[in-house]
Amino acid sequence: VYGQLYNNISPLTQLGVEAGYPLYIDILTNFIDLLNPRMVLFLSIALALLLYSFWLIYFLIPRIEEKNKSLVLALSLSLFQIGLLSQVLRQEIATPLLLMSVFSWMDAKKIKALFLITLAILFHSTSLVIFLFFISLPMMKKNLKIILIVFFLIIALAISKAPTLVNAVLNSMHMPFLAYKILY
Repeated sequence: VYGQLYNNISPLTQLGVEAGYPLYIDILTNFIDLLNPRMVLFLSIALALLLYSFWLIYFLIPRIEEKNKSLVLALSLSLFQIGLLSQVLRQEIATPLLLMSVFSWMDAKKIKALFLITLAILFHSTSLVIFLFFISLPMMKKNLKIILIVFFLIIALAISKAPTLVNAVLNSMHMPFLAYKILY
């Protein structure tokens, strides 16, 4: 995305609804000289860490019993993986937004949840699928939950082992955006 912006090629045409990251980079370029890719990486990771910290402090920790807060904080440190963050920037920015939207939905703050999931979708459209899965999970019967989880595992296995086959199936179903995402 950074390379496309740097070369004045709009990434919005290729990423569909996922305009969040290109817009973030575009806004930053108005304030900071981003000719250095390391600075882009730093500012992208900083945003993801800021969003994770916000989710942790304002959404997760208030729900945890006092005796378990230290353990939860220690376990949450696994979310702060700089190496991984540098490889999946859009996903890592979308994830805390997705988490905040799920927590807001559980708190019956539907408008806030819809706003947050919209932001998450702007960074990574898969957030919508995960959000719908999490909000519908409590309403499902046990057998349906098991079937759905097995279905997702089969899809994940198919995508990892035969992405071109999954791509061909999606294209044949007139879903080129999803097919593009598989190969992207």
